[in-house]
Amino acid sequence: CVCCVCIQDICIAAVKEKDIEAKLKQVVVDWSTQVLAFGTFKNRGELLLKGDVMAEAITLMEDSLMVLSSLMSNRYNAPFKKDIQLWVQKLSNSTDIIENWLQVQNLW
Repeated sequence: CVCCVCIQDICIAAVKEKDIEAKLKQVVVDWSTQVLAFGTFKNRGELLLKGDVMAEAITLMEDSLMVLSSLMSNRYNAPFKKDIQLWVQKLSNSTDIIENWLQVQNLW
């Protein structure tokens, strides 16, 4: 029956959208609690990113970006696409800044 197929398609889409929403919420929760840890540098204040904490943060960024990438490629992402794109941009920019910061810091 054609109607049954339509209902089944709607149910499948709803389940997929719920999964996308849950994964996106987890990324947001993971990053709402992150704090950068700094160390002092030659009596000039807290300028150094702490390596051990940053290694964990960078790993989390990479993991989160992989999750977001899979969400971006999911055909059921329409209700969440803007939020996914926003978080990809935030985490990509943060990754670039932290990697550049650490490169400069290693020159000190």
